[in-house]
Amino acid sequence: MMETTSILVHDYFPDRYPPATEYFLPCKDMPVTVSDSLHPWLRQLLGCEPGTAKNVLERRWGGISVPSLVELREFFLRDFQPQSIFSHQNEAWLCLAPPTRTLPDSPGLILVPPPPDQEKLKQGLAKCPFANEPVLHSFMNHFGAIREEIPPTAGSFLIPEPWETLLDCWGENDAGCGEWYTQWSGALIVYGAISGDMVLLHPQGNLAWLGFAEREVWPLADNFDAFVRLYTGYRRQTWHSLDGDILQQSC
Repeated sequence: MMETTSILVHDYFPDRYPPATEYFLPCKDMPVTVSDSLHPWLRQLLGCEPGTAKNVLERRWGGISVPSLVELREFFLRDFQPQSIFSHQNEAWLCLAPPTRTLPDSPGLILVPPPPDQEKLKQGLAKCPFANEPVLHSFMNHFGAIREEIPPTAGSFLIPEPWETLLDCWGENDAGCGEWYTQWSGALIVYGAISGDMVLLHPQGNLAWLGFAEREVWPLADNFDAFVRLYTGYRRQTWHSLDGDILQQSC
């Protein structure tokens, strides 16, 4: 990675993927080609100091009323500080960093995307109507596809985009899975971990952790509300992105 006073380039896979570039607020050195491509919600943050950016984020999240999501919002606002805007290919995020971050290290970041495209959200709900429940719907509108790892590395929520079921991702009759695959193939992929593991939402509303290497699923939460509380508790205890350790808290 390359560091300047206002720009940090994270080039983890130089032979395979373009780097992610971090522009520290107020992003005075962001190229016009990048700033012009930003979603309007992110573009309004250009020229803002971190405190002002936090006010913008507080206004965006001000309408959250579900208690479990209020808890998640307060955790993010209390324990993280807006620090930069990340850009990678055609996407960008507001970066929330823990106060203990020492550059160029980048553990524990939360990358907040712009508000979701409502048309894509409607299309996803039409595909998986079981996902149209209040807590999940509010999560997608307010938090959306939050990333916990710097792109292109995996480690992010995958709702409302790209909105894939396990069948979409793995195809039919995936080898070595056993009977559980038939039961879970229609599940919505909620989160993709850096290990390749996934959080799945079953059409009946319960969630499971899918071990990519093991080709097994383990119960995680009875509903999405319980999962949000579990996730918030997990992040309070660790700076690293979601992984199989969350199963220890679900017991």
